[in-house]
Amino acid sequence: MPCSLIRPYLCLDMAVGFSPEEVQRAKNQLSSSIFMSLESRMVLYDDIGRQVLSYGHRKPAEEVCCLSLKVKVKLNSSNLCRYVSK
Repeated sequence: MPCSLIRPYLCLDMAVGFSPEEVQRAKNQLSSSIFMSLESRMVLYDDIGRQVLSYGHRKPAEEVCCLSLKVKVKLNSSNLCRYVSK
């Protein structure tokens, strides 16, 4: 159901494209969201549990943010449609 709600917006974004500034802003927002969410002990413990279950160890927040900054945006309509249709 949620995919059908956002599909028109994603198609619009694909038609216009993503500027490098938008991509950088999204990366910055993700980094600040990661650091701000870890200020709460409950969220921190939840994050530790999820990482241990997912990776077998805990990754520091700095490492996760560095990984997110390395992401390159290579979206095209076929990749987007394949992702949205799942």
